[in-house]
Amino acid sequence: MPQSQPATPPVASPQPIQFTPFRKEHFDSDHGIAFVNLQFSQLVTSLNSLFGQAGPTLLPSGVDVRGASVTGLAAPTAPSDAVSLSHAQAAFGPATQQSELDIGGAHMLKGFAYALSGIQSLSTAVATIPATPYAGGQSFTLFGLVVKLGHVAPFTGTQPVAFTTHFPNACIAALAVDDYASAAQRQMSVNQATVTSSGFTIVSSGAGNGAYWAALGW
Repeated sequence: MPQSQPATPPVASPQPIQFTPFRKEHFDSDHGIAFVNLQFSQLVTSLNSLFGQAGPTLLPSGVDVRGASVTGLAAPTAPSDAVSLSHAQAAFGPATQQSELDIGGAHMLKGFAYALSGIQSLSTAVATIPATPYAGGQSFTLFGLVVKLGHVAPFTGTQPVAFTTHFPNACIAALAVDDYASAAQRQMSVNQATVTSSGFTIVSSGAGNGAYWAALGW
């Protein structure tokens, strides 16, 4: 009778470990012992992997801790690393970000930066307003709007006003008010049909008074 060849021992497989009940015959032959060793080898390998003994633990299905805390996190070094509360507060908390988001910071908020820019522009424009209003033919620019101010001496009927410098594009409005030079009120108005980039005409209801005027344009 020909001698039988020993069975080939099973080879370890990366497949998920399946529960296999051991039977008495598993311990009665070399093949059975090899099978038992294979099961324990897969179990030990999986436990070592789970405990991180053979490198980072791989959990393809994710982790659900059901509301429990995850503690002991190291400082992140890779883009996908988890971040602890203490690291987030130290790196991104108000105390750290304030200097970056504050005035002059490298990452100042765009909306705030725009508002600040507007305030600075307003401050600069206001600084250009003449110290002595209505001194005659004075002009300043406020956010692109050209404002001209002046005064005319007492007159009767109508008084043409010629701007010292013309508006670059157009004069869009002009107004005049009584200066009460004679202590008697006169009605002052602007003939809107005469408004141009170079001047306009003031109309008075009487004699003896002059007028303060303002014109807006661009």
